This record gives sequence, C-alpha cells and structure tokens, in this order.
Amino acid sequence: MTARLLRATAALACAAAAVVTLSPAQAAPAAPAAPTGAVGACPATRCHTYRVPAPAGVKVSDDRVQVILPTGYATSHRRYPVIYLFNGAIGPYNEWVVNTDIGTYSAKFPAIFVDMAAGDKPKTGFFSNWLDGSYQWETWHVHTVIPWVDKHFRTIKGDRAAMGVSIGSTGALDYAEHNPGLFKAIATFSGWVDTQLLTPVSGYDATQTYPTITRAWGDQTLNATTWAQHNPTTDVAALKGTVLYVACGTGSPDPTSNDIHGAQQEANLWSDHFTFMAAVEANGIQHYDRFYEGGEHNWPWFRPDMKWALPQMIKNL
Repeated sequence: MTARLLRATAALACAAAAVVTLSPAQAAPAAPAAPTGAVGACPATRCHTYRVPAPAGVKVSDDRVQVILPTGYATSHRRYPVIYLFNGAIGPYNEWVVNTDIGTYSAKFPAIFVDMAAGDKPKTGFFSNWLDGSYQWETWHVHTVIPWVDKHFRTIKGDRAAMGVSIGSTGALDYAEHNPGLFKAIATFSGWVDTQLLTPVSGYDATQTYPTITRAWGDQTLNATTWAQHNPTTDVAALKGTVLYVACGTGSPDPTSNDIHGAQQEANLWSDHFTFMAAVEANGIQHYDRFYEGGEHNWPWFRPDMKWALPQMIKNL
C-alpha cells in the first residue's frame, strides 16, 4: 500500500509540468448528488435482454446485451442514435442498469442505449482481443454487436456515442482510436486513460489488481507495443472529430481505502489524467471536463457524472 501511495504521489509530482493544468471545476460538487431515479429499475416495455452470438473464431465469455429503447419506440417510425455503455472491470452485462437509474432516466432522451457484456469477474475482458488468443472482445463489440444493433433496430447508422466507467473508459477510447469516426462523442468517468504511466511499475500494479492482464496484453515491458495499442493517451490524435466529456475525482492518498472501489484507487486514476489531458490539448481535441475534489471509485460517484455528461452528449448526435 505504501508503494502504491508513493507511485500516486510521484505521478502527481511528475505531471505538474504537463501542458495542461487540471483543477477541480468550480461548478462540480464535492460530493455525489443523490440519484433522482430508482437505481436498477428498467421498464419491461423499454428494456430487453438479447444474446448476440459470436461468429466462428471469435470467443467471449458472455454474449448478452441489454437494449434500452426510447419512449414511444414501438409506435414510432423514426430512427434513433445509439449510445453504447461500457462497463467496469468486474461488472455484469447490465452493470449500468444495475448501478444507475439509466433505465428510467434515459426515457427523456430520443436515443437507444446498449449495455454490453465485457467479461465479468474473474474473466475481465479488458475490451481487447487477447494477446494469448483466449478472447476477442474488441472484434465482438465493434464488428458483431454494433452491426447487430443497426440491423435489428431503427438506428441512424454512424450516429453513435459511448459512455464508459473505469476500464470501460479505456475500452471506449481505444475502440474509437482503432476505428476513427466510430463514436461522435465519448464520456469517460474515472477512466484508466494512461495505462503505461510509470512503466513498468504501473504494469506490475495492474497485474496485482487483474491477474489475467498479462494474458490479455502481455508483459508491459516485453510487449510494450501491445500495451501502447491499449493506452488511450498514445493515439489521442485519432480522436479528431470526437467530442470528449471527461470526469474524475482527485480521490485521496489514503491507505485505509485501498481497495479497487476506494478513494486511493480514484487517486491513482486521477494521476493518469494529467498526461492524457495534456495529449488531448496538444492534439486540439474538443473536450469538456468535470474534475472534483475527493471521490471514490464507485457508482455513487459515477451517477452524477452521467447526469452531467448525457444531456450534453445528446446534442452531439
């Protein structure tokens, strides 16, 4: 724990000279706002679970998606944009529905929402085609799920956005960088946005949290090229034309809150944002930020981020 605290402190110190200065937004609350809807509620008339089978040669551990249809979809003839929801590392396929009020809050927006399986514990998928060949999550999400949604629902093809939490933010940004133009807007909440910060120490740290990450991306030093392919900071230039909404708390360097959902974890991820935002600024990517004091790495803090970003994102679609 002491080592992680020292690494977080060192990262903050090194980042002080970055091109962009991060400071908590004055308008952002210092504590999460209470949810305005029922967490976990999803009306049966609008929320439907489907299986999207992976094609031959593509393997995932869970092929379920939850589709949230806009109000009036059944009687409407119009087409809608789609917002894809990227889950955290150890969440079920419908993690957004389970942990937020997106099931009811989404009713006010003319859009289709898709919550996708991404590998629940202990089979975290890392939003990638694994180096050892075990899983092909990126292929399934980008080349199977998205075309399936466009085929089975009245979508406006190409009119897409993404919201991600934690490593889901990594996935949304990586997919957009690997496939320029995939999303018109991306919201990232407390994301792992510089996976190679303090190499190779950060690789070791990640290995302790997710023991299978070396199967997915390999050794951070020996397989640095693979890690770079899954580092949003590395290829930020590919996000040209995509609007970013970036939220994160400063957390707290507190060894007593050192679990994956605690304040220490949020502090570790806050340190990633210095290099990421410097790259965003240097490449002229349009972005809106919500940085705030404190915070923990869990859903009560992500919910207000969603309420901040989603109304703005809809305007980009």
